[in-house]
Amino acid sequence: MSIVLPFRPTDRILELGGGSNSLKKQGFNVVNVDKNQGDGVDIVRDLENGFSDLGEYDGLVSIYLAEHISWRKIKQFFNDCFKVIKPNGAAVFIVPNTREQMKKLLEKQDWDEGDSEFLFGGQDYSDNNHKTLFDESYITRLLRDAGFSRVEIKPHPDPNARDMIVYAFK
Repeated sequence: MSIVLPFRPTDRILELGGGSNSLKKQGFNVVNVDKNQGDGVDIVRDLENGFSDLGEYDGLVSIYLAEHISWRKIKQFFNDCFKVIKPNGAAVFIVPNTREQMKKLLEKQDWDEGDSEFLFGGQDYSDNNHKTLFDESYITRLLRDAGFSRVEIKPHPDPNARDMIVYAFK
């Protein structure tokens, strides 16, 4: 996936939910936190239960993780994201745009299992299900409420994905 990350090579980055596909493979200076132990995972932690104690970082990356956080805990998740970023730092999130996903589904005549996966996650293991939804206005409000001073939303490079790339600046 080719997205622009607003980080310098020397920046220390907290990666949330990177698993074995961590940005380390691309040469970034990353501390990878994931719920499951695996190749490239530095810290095993259930991110629904907080992570603001992990220190301060120049930036944060969360690719397809926030939708797996309970809607009851998503505000705290974004508050923790804000707390671990140094002043003038940035966070990058890639999340589904649920509003656009629903529009796409409503255009279809016949739904199938693939449509359920599109909206609710793969569900091929216990934690691979979507627990919250996002659209541009909701995620912007959540991030601003967490303290981020500026939020920019870019479309995903794959227009069929119906996902968003969200940049939040401290």
